Amino acid sequence: MGVAVTEPLLKVEKVSCTYRRKYSILNEVSFEIYENEAVGLMGDSGAGKSSLARILLQLQNADSGTIFFQNRAVQNTLEFRKKVQIVFQDASSTLNPNLIVYYLVEEGLKIHFPLLTRAERRLRVESLLKRVGLEWEHAFRAADELSGGQKQRVSLARALASEPQLLILDEPLSQLDMSIQADILKLLIQLQKETKIAYLFISHDEETVKYFCHRILKLQHGRLTPQSSI
Repeated sequence: MGVAVTEPLLKVEKVSCTYRRKYSILNEVSFEIYENEAVGLMGDSGAGKSSLARILLQLQNADSGTIFFQNRAVQNTLEFRKKVQIVFQDASSTLNPNLIVYYLVEEGLKIHFPLLTRAERRLRVESLLKRVGLEWEHAFRAADELSGGQKQRVSLARALASEPQLLILDEPLSQLDMSIQADILKLLIQLQKETKIAYLFISHDEETVKYFCHRILKLQHGRLTPQSSI
């Protein structure tokens, strides 16, 4: 997968974070992510990966440092949340079991594209489900009726509904069978070819990260080790 060198899509400058003002979680973390790039983020449990993801999404405040998106300091606005989305490890915990898939995917369209008509939203939901490898019949099933792989595909469709430029993937394969993991990885690679979306791929699986990502970032005790290209 080739990467064109341009201005960074995301730039993180000296981000630090402590827990209860006592324990250092992140210590002056700096890195960049470019359009059409997949960057792997690895580290032991407690290394600060999830905290960094939450800070990037503006779900948690850093003690210091700055995050830039498209050369602008990030603010927690609807426009920013449209451009940066996340897929979590456990799809079951993020999908409302009382709603059918259609409404789960349509929700993001209502938020980020309020001028769409009902008919236009229906066409987009159908297109999003097809893009992630689901049939139209899945649209009318409740989330708890789906397999683990299907749930993760729904989570991906929800994230893609806003047409993001950066997708954070937080251990998205860890609870899936090996064959399903391979299918999801192929899907993500195809989506990147089609849209030039950037990925921050958080994982413990080094072999998967090496296969999928252009570069690897490793967090150790809140600090990034030197970046490596694959």
